Amino acid sequence: MRQLSLCFFCILHFSFLLTGQSDSIKIHGTLYNDTGAELMFANIISFPSGIGVETEIDGGFHLTVPKTDQYLEAQYVGYSSQRISFDSTKSELKLDIHLSTRVILEEIVVVGMSVKKEKKSTSYSMATISGKSMAISSRLRNKKTKPQKPEIANSESYSEIIENTFINTLDEALSTFSVDVDRASYSNMRRFINFGEAPPKDAIRIEELINYFDYGYQPPKDHHPVVLQTALSSCPWNTDQQLLHIALKGKELQKEQLPPSNLVFLIDVSGSMNAPNKLPLVKESLLLLLDNLNDHDRVSLVTYAGRSGIALNSTSLKNKDKIVQAINALGAGGSTAGSEGIKTAYNIAQMNFIEKGNNRIILATDGDFNVGLSSNEDLKKLIEEKRKSEIFLSILAYGTGNYQDDLMQTLATHGNGSHYYIDDISEAHKVFDEEFSGTLFPVAKDVKIQIEFNPIHVKSYRLIGYVNRLLDKKDFNNDKVDASEIGSGHEVTAIYEIIPATNKKEIPREVDDLKYQKQITKNSNKPFMENEIANIKFRYKNVKEDKSQKIEDIILNEEIAFTELTENQQFAICVAAFGMKLTDSKHVSKFKTQDIIHFASNAKGADENGQKQEFIDLMKKYKKIKKRS
Repeated sequence: MRQLSLCFFCILHFSFLLTGQSDSIKIHGTLYNDTGAELMFANIISFPSGIGVETEIDGGFHLTVPKTDQYLEAQYVGYSSQRISFDSTKSELKLDIHLSTRVILEEIVVVGMSVKKEKKSTSYSMATISGKSMAISSRLRNKKTKPQKPEIANSESYSEIIENTFINTLDEALSTFSVDVDRASYSNMRRFINFGEAPPKDAIRIEELINYFDYGYQPPKDHHPVVLQTALSSCPWNTDQQLLHIALKGKELQKEQLPPSNLVFLIDVSGSMNAPNKLPLVKESLLLLLDNLNDHDRVSLVTYAGRSGIALNSTSLKNKDKIVQAINALGAGGSTAGSEGIKTAYNIAQMNFIEKGNNRIILATDGDFNVGLSSNEDLKKLIEEKRKSEIFLSILAYGTGNYQDDLMQTLATHGNGSHYYIDDISEAHKVFDEEFSGTLFPVAKDVKIQIEFNPIHVKSYRLIGYVNRLLDKKDFNNDKVDASEIGSGHEVTAIYEIIPATNKKEIPREVDDLKYQKQITKNSNKPFMENEIANIKFRYKNVKEDKSQKIEDIILNEEIAFTELTENQQFAICVAAFGMKLTDSKHVSKFKTQDIIHFASNAKGADENGQKQEFIDLMKKYKKIKKRS
């Protein structure tokens, strides 16, 4: 809508310029909110001509209007519109405009954020955004006056994340983790930065930032639904260290290969969803999804507020108009009986279960579960019990102010599904259009990776990210231990930081030296040990099977320069580095954000969808945010 309105304004403006400017007025100025912070992407319209522009990133605007015009009107969702009359006898004017916050259904503009640390989770008190999608939210800056504390504030919560440290290979040679294809942390990070705030450290799951992008990995060419690729390179932020880049790629299903779907849309219609970037965006997202479904697919619609209800029984896509009508009829109000809604959704999914089909619940919510089962542990037990029925649960999180990220992660992880944060309609397009088959159709489940590092070559190692996905080494061969799924065409990237055995850096030991491990490193003369830096294994289950299959490979000690990696591999490493910057990691303390911007810009490649350039722009914005703080 923003692009359409801007195009309309430009056409009017261009038409006016063609008629000559002798009877025109040049007007410029800046749009502020009531705290003195600039507002970007607001509409400035001159009447009665209707000529208009959108404010720039610093709140500034410039437009030329006929002298027959009488006033400007500034419009921005979440604020009261403001009309400013001007002197039409002048040829040039400077007009600064101030908008006042307009509270609608407890939704207000963010003007500040405070952080409160708790024992096991982090709670962020911040105002709720009411306005354009977060990807184009205004960057609020304190230029003249200190932002005032919002009158209405809610809480966002995040599980505490403690960065992985270096592990001495002589103490523990095995590293085991579950793959992760969630992307919620990236779009949530983008939401904060676009709004002029540094994201909370606990909101950053580095693996989700890395896995947000399409790196063009080659798909499997054999009977396995997943293929593994590795590369060993120098480390750009510490040339005395190495990086091990691991990539997984899921088999790409063609549209005619997709199984029939039994989808249950579980929609939060509680009062907290009554905001432009919540329920209205949910509706747009689901309509995008419908456009990619086939006639053999079926959709049900379950809503929950004070209690759960069935808004639409299972309906074939042959009756798409009926489904669209049910989605458009959704309205918000009441408290949030989330657990009751989940139970109802599973019952509906089970009643309409499709053998060898894709049976999935898609929960769309801001994460506010305040009625019924509310603790993460209770919900975890409920979801773990329900997943035995081979019904997957995916999470679509929306909005800001009361976003419960830790709860959404719990539901998706234990429901064998993925977690997405939809901050604007472009993200909905990415999830349900560009990545449609990967979002909904798994090709493998319970995918685990285990690496054995060779102490001859590796003094110490650490996995970047995946803090909440680490597994015990005994879990790798245990098919009862749950892990994540990989969807059609999905890519998964993991990066290890390695301190080579030749490095003189001392690594703290948790235990005394092991006698025989030490002898191996001193006396090794076996060729396979001299050439191998690690042995890598991964396990997966076919979607409809309970027994896993194992693939094993070796990684040779053949390091290449960072700049010799593919552009996509370099870019993934840049994303990892920025993720560490966002969490104030000591491991990149000497590596400046500008350095990451430089490397990422050189590795951007074709970037057909512009997402890599967007990431580079986010880093530039973050650099300015840190400079202000």
